[in-house]
Amino acid sequence: MGHVQDRWWKDVGKDDRGRPIREKTELHGNGMRYRVRYLDPNGRERSQSFPDRQKSAAEAFLHEVETDKNKSSYLDRLPGASLSGGSPRRGLPRRRSPSPPGSPSRAG
Repeated sequence: MGHVQDRWWKDVGKDDRGRPIREKTELHGNGMRYRVRYLDPNGRERSQSFPDRQKSAAEAFLHEVETDKNKSSYLDRLPGASLSGGSPRRGLPRRRSPSPPGSPSRAG
């Protein structure tokens, strides 16, 4: 199960009424505020960031990812990801350039 992390505030304890005491982090006001962290079906940690005032969108994204994983219809949402899981050049044989004229051959 994943979670939504608030990168601008951190909980440091509770007050006498049981309410959380929060402190600003060094990232407060800079960059994306919320980060959804989750594990893909292969067990690798993934994350997606959301701007300030978009916590509900972050939670909806997390819910959608978890639902897709449970239904076995999960697709990697990271840019450039492929279904084969590898780089398109991996596994292709190297192309050799021909030897310049007058040089000894590589095979012999």
